Amino acid sequence: MKKKIIAVAMIIVCARFSLFAESTKISIAGVWHADTVKVGGGFEIGFPIVEKNLIVRDYITINGYGGTVNALSFGECSIANKFQLGGRVNLGTYDIVSYGLVNLEFGLYGASGKKFFAAPFILDIGGGGGFELRYQITEKIMRSFFVEFGGGGMFKLSKTSSGVLQGYASLAIGYRTYF
Repeated sequence: MKKKIIAVAMIIVCARFSLFAESTKISIAGVWHADTVKVGGGFEIGFPIVEKNLIVRDYITINGYGGTVNALSFGECSIANKFQLGGRVNLGTYDIVSYGLVNLEFGLYGASGKKFFAAPFILDIGGGGGFELRYQITEKIMRSFFVEFGGGGMFKLSKTSSGVLQGYASLAIGYRTYF
């Protein structure tokens, strides 16, 4: 099962790289994430769909978390897809971008009495908004600081029992490099 999940994730990432290989606005970022259930960090790769004054981007993220739900402490590793839609104001060497986002995340977790790769799994669906301050480093490299606020719900997925684990409010802070 885990080999199939890893293979599918690699195919998605490789397909996205080949689709946007000619773009000059691919981004990478480090992200710190905290919400009312878990805290962690991750790595994201962003791909442009539209990069004008209208900003439409798609991100693939790999995250690691630690948290507590219903008095159960757990560790989670997840892969997510985040879709961003917003607007940009150009201020010369600086840009300010405000945006809305939706997020779909699939996670494996381990806890006392539960093996990491065993069911149930976690599905996290969320949304929110954010802003980003971009600044030009060189002609081809741009960097940015971003903050995102939002919320969503964590769902438990298994063959025998599925359901809502908990709703949450969230905050994410990160640093992106565009090239």
